[in-house]
Amino acid sequence: MKKVFIIIICFLLTSCFTEPKKENTVEEEIQVYEEKPEEKIDSVINNSTESAETSTKNSLVLFDNVNGIYPGKSSFNDAKYILGTPDYIDLVGEKNLDGTYSYTNKIVVYKRIGITLVFPSLNVNVGTIDAINVTDGFDGISKEGIYIGIKKDECLKILNEKFYLIRELDDNYFFAKDESIGSESQFIFKNDKLETIRTD
Repeated sequence: MKKVFIIIICFLLTSCFTEPKKENTVEEEIQVYEEKPEEKIDSVINNSTESAETSTKNSLVLFDNVNGIYPGKSSFNDAKYILGTPDYIDLVGEKNLDGTYSYTNKIVVYKRIGITLVFPSLNVNVGTIDAINVTDGFDGISKEGIYIGIKKDECLKILNEKFYLIRELDDNYFFAKDESIGSESQFIFKNDKLETIRTD
C-alpha cells in the first residue's frame, strides 16, 4: 500500500513540473519564429523607400535638357519613361474675337516636380517636345548655379558672364549659349526672383 501511494505522489509531482515547462518552450519558439521575420521585412521596406526618396533629384543643363529630356528630340513616351505619369494634360490656345478659343497645342504637366512639357500639336503622341518649362517645385540646380527662386540680380550676373543676351522684355530675358543661331532659353522673373526657365 505504501508503495502504491509513493508511486502516485511521484507521478503527480512529475506531471506538475514537466507540463508547464513544455508549454513555455513552445511559446518561446513561436514568438521567435513569428516576430523576427516580420521585423526584417519592415526594415527592408523602410530602407528601400528612404533610399528611393533621397535619390530623387531634378537635373538642369541650361540650353540643353531637363532630367535627360531634350526639346526637339524627346517624345512623350521618353518623358513618361523618365518622369512617370503626368499630373494632368491641358490645352493651350488663344481667345478669338467671338469669344471662342482656338487651341494650338498641349502641355503635359508634372506639377509635383515643377516641370511642364509643351507639345506643338494637339496630339502628344505625335512628334517631339517643343519646349520644357521648369518652375516652382523644381529642385534642380545647373552647374552655373542657376535655380528656381534665385535672386534676379545674382541670376543675371551669372547669365551675362557666361552666355549671350538676345533680348529682354520687362522681366523676361532671352539668352543663348553664344551669338550663333541655336537653342535659346527664356528666364522669367517675378518679385525679383527667378520664377520660370523655358528651354526651346
